[in-house]
Amino acid sequence: MELYGYKRGVEMATIHIKKVIAHHLDLNLSEPTCVDSLVDLSKPELTLLVNFFEKHIKNALNESRIKPCIFEEKTGDVYTHSLKLYKQMTDENFINSSQILTKRLHGFMKTTSSKSSGALIFILYQLDSKYSLAIMKMDPNEGVEFDPINVTFTVRKNMLPDTREKLHKSAFILLDDLENVDDDIHLYVLDKQQKADTVSKFFLQNFLQAKEKLNHEKIASLFEETVLDYASEHLNPFVVKRKLDKVLIEGAQINVDTALEDLFREFEPGEENRKQMIESVKDKMRKIRPDSFFEFKIQNRDDANLVLTSKDSNISVRFPESLFEKSIFVEISDEDSEEKYTIIKIEGERLKIKTKLK
Repeated sequence: MELYGYKRGVEMATIHIKKVIAHHLDLNLSEPTCVDSLVDLSKPELTLLVNFFEKHIKNALNESRIKPCIFEEKTGDVYTHSLKLYKQMTDENFINSSQILTKRLHGFMKTTSSKSSGALIFILYQLDSKYSLAIMKMDPNEGVEFDPINVTFTVRKNMLPDTREKLHKSAFILLDDLENVDDDIHLYVLDKQQKADTVSKFFLQNFLQAKEKLNHEKIASLFEETVLDYASEHLNPFVVKRKLDKVLIEGAQINVDTALEDLFREFEPGEENRKQMIESVKDKMRKIRPDSFFEFKIQNRDDANLVLTSKDSNISVRFPESLFEKSIFVEISDEDSEEKYTIIKIEGERLKIKTKLK
């Protein structure tokens, strides 16, 4: 089924939760309350909780404020325990490492002005068959309560916390190839307790021993390519291109969610459908570049090129983007048309034919 050119059924990322453990951070006590066993995910009453965590992880990774980061050293506690867990994913390793890291975070929080007690949750999960570790701090709320004595969560139906709000500090560590980390992105951090678009120093630098790593130029280019690729399959790419040109101007600060919401409104009136379209674009960006982030600044826009290619990439036409619809005009047949054609009109130029051997 198509709706305003949008084809449903776009492949979305798949998350499978493997292990969960949670410990209680009470800042009124000298030590956290640590448990010695995993949460039993086989209990039917915890199905809602598993769904909640899966949805939260998916939403958090596509959050515009999430920060791609790198570990500053390979000797830090979070890095070494994550690597240890990846090499040997036993329950014992998972429990011991989570207890050590909980005590570490509790100690740092005691040195700050924070009064935010709550649960620290560790989740081993697979995203598209690759293993990751989530470390998430959840404040107390009426929908989900963690009982450290009985090692379980109490879930009140219809009172689950909003996945966008209640898990305030989250770190997502890509465990595959973590040993070869160097300058590659293997960590994403989201801090919703900060009012500004930053991550608290004690959580990022002290606890995780990491720093942000952003490449705005590459992500801006990936964003444009991904949107145009999506538009070529589902929408009118030239209408989308004209709209993008008005947004992606040098120096502009881009929030992907806001930009795509405005961009897709003309094609899709339904809010939920637009949200799914936006998530599809962000998912595809992450599949191409796992270090994608969703707030960036446009730089060096004048150097951009526009490329027209055939599906098999055997035919390729490249020209400066600044000439599009000024001296270079393109007409492409409709997707459903029996006749397939592309007409490129270049005003003011007589092109020469050259042969270039492969």
